[in-house]
Amino acid sequence: MINDSVKLAGLWTKLKTVKDKIDNEIIPVSGFLGLEDPELMIALEDLSARIQNHFDGFRLVAEKVNKQ
Repeated sequence: MINDSVKLAGLWTKLKTVKDKIDNEIIPVSGFLGLEDPELMIALEDLSARIQNHFDGFRLVAEKVNKQ
């Protein structure tokens, strides 16, 4: 069980890194680089939102487990 927790923590850390890069580097810089493809921007924003939803879901589960 602890090994699974460590693996999940590693996965969430990697996902957070990906989300941060999308939000702070790729999306803001894409316009500057002339990559103003609306479909790409929608896909990147959707990916960022899905990762955030995953984190939010995990947070809610963790809070529920901690209350027990």
